[in-house]
Amino acid sequence: MNYLLDTNICVYWLKGDENIEKRSCAIGLEAISVSFLTISELYYGAYKSRKINENISAIEKLEGKLGIIDSNKEIAKTLES
Repeated sequence: MNYLLDTNICVYWLKGDENIEKRSCAIGLEAISVSFLTISELYYGAYKSRKINENISAIEKLEGKLGIIDSNKEIAKTLES
């Protein structure tokens, strides 16, 4: 089974939620992805934060662990099935 994390879960993970870290490692990071929109929202939040560089660094580390799903018209069509 594959998992797509939303922005809220990623924010909790980036803030150090150990339950998310443990669960993700137990599932296997290769089975976990985020959408490009989630990454965009994380960067938006980082640029609005007081710790811009620290937060961007954390996002970049998270990006290295997870798959990132881009969007296009063909992906949108799969929702019709």
